[in-house]
Amino acid sequence: MMLNASYFKLSWWIIRLSGLLMLPGIFYDFEIIVLIYGIILVHLKLGLESIVNDYIHDKATCILYLLFLRLLSLEMLYLILDFLL
Repeated sequence: MMLNASYFKLSWWIIRLSGLLMLPGIFYDFEIIVLIYGIILVHLKLGLESIVNDYIHDKATCILYLLFLRLLSLEMLYLILDFLL
């Protein structure tokens, strides 16, 4: 699933912004912790997507890895929600 350059530009900015938004993790309100975990998941998913799109050149393998990555992010979301609630 090769994407165009504007998606990569937006993805690059979102990865950097989500990294900066993780800094207020010193606050321990429940809402802040949920926000930080959400930002970490977005940061992780977009970073891994960009790695897969950059280094895997076979289209079928790339789509398979992106599918596994989507399933992994859903599983991680489930585990984090199970941990917090």
